[in-house]
Amino acid sequence: MTSAAQVVNVYSMAKNIRFGDLVRNSGRPKTVALWVKPEDNPAAARAIKENRILTVLQESGRKDHGLIGFKVLPGALYLEFPRALPHADDAIVIGINYQLLEEPVVPEKDRVKPARPAPVHRTARADAPSNDVLDLVREVAPREEEPKKPQPQKFSITVRRTASVEDQITVKALDRADAEQQALEKAKRKPFRPGKAVRAEVVK
Repeated sequence: MTSAAQVVNVYSMAKNIRFGDLVRNSGRPKTVALWVKPEDNPAAARAIKENRILTVLQESGRKDHGLIGFKVLPGALYLEFPRALPHADDAIVIGINYQLLEEPVVPEKDRVKPARPAPVHRTARADAPSNDVLDLVREVAPREEEPKKPQPQKFSITVRRTASVEDQITVKALDRADAEQQALEKAKRKPFRPGKAVRAEVVK
């Protein structure tokens, strides 16, 4: 099998053909998946015979380029054109534009590598539901609504404050009744400073 490096060395001095010119003259190509040998694939064998195959080399560190005709090269991509290509076996096709294909192909260097699958625990039951099923159940199941926080409201409260203050008042009187009356009169005129001796209760 010929390597891609050997092919490039052989055609290093060859003339160049632009990929866009091939598309204009031979139509938009499509990718060919060669799962079997070309001789076992009648459609591929016919395309090779009619010179409608372009071999595209995808090498790291270099721009993709093509060779007219079917070349057995490792890692090559094969494009099938609807009409025949020019007979220029010594030409290098440059300016490969995958957007011009019937089914655009992302270059290998720009392809996203698939993520590694999550490890399967050996203790998992065979009949246990998969993660996809669990996710679907979570989406379908109704979610419990969080209780709303109570909002503060305004209240009008009537509060009665009662103070009790004891004063020692000395008076001169003829009898106890007269003394009590004089003490009450003096108490009314005396400033009232309840301090901490205040009792509060809700009336309404």
